Amino acid sequence: MNVLNQPSGSRKSKEVAEAAPVSNLSTDGKHIYFTRARWDELFTESLIVWIALHPPVSKLANDPFFVRSKRISTLLGFTSLRIVYLYSKRVQSARGLGPDCVGEYCDHWIKKSIEKADRVVAAWGQEPIARQRSQFIEQTADGANKEVFCLRREIMGDPASPVYFFGPPKLVPLYEAE
Repeated sequence: MNVLNQPSGSRKSKEVAEAAPVSNLSTDGKHIYFTRARWDELFTESLIVWIALHPPVSKLANDPFFVRSKRISTLLGFTSLRIVYLYSKRVQSARGLGPDCVGEYCDHWIKKSIEKADRVVAAWGQEPIARQRSQFIEQTADGANKEVFCLRREIMGDPASPVYFFGPPKLVPLYEAE
């Protein structure tokens, strides 16, 4: 059984579970600009940045996106992760997203995170509203000389979310060279 599907009592799952998430919130608490976790302090930090659609409204430690991306990051050999959000406002679902959901520091933290990353993974799923911000991610990554990867491309070319990804992780480029 691979680590992604191991029962919670297994040794590897306990190692991954030890990293508690820490978030950077707006002063009013309505926006989360990024979430980070580091689980292996013994080794030099290797940072993978995940780009999600929007932050959860529930507790981060139980958020399926956080849990799955952390396990996949561990399988890929990284010691820390940061999740940044295309839309930083905390909403129940993508239906609640709009241009007003990009917080004051959202783009700033996306840029800084991409610049610092050892690997960048787009994972916002098949939400049409995400396509409005995809060009910003591509331009930001190009400016930082970074390639953006994904777990797989969905039918419309959108990057798959780790929540619905099963099997051994293999990252593929999101944007094709022209």
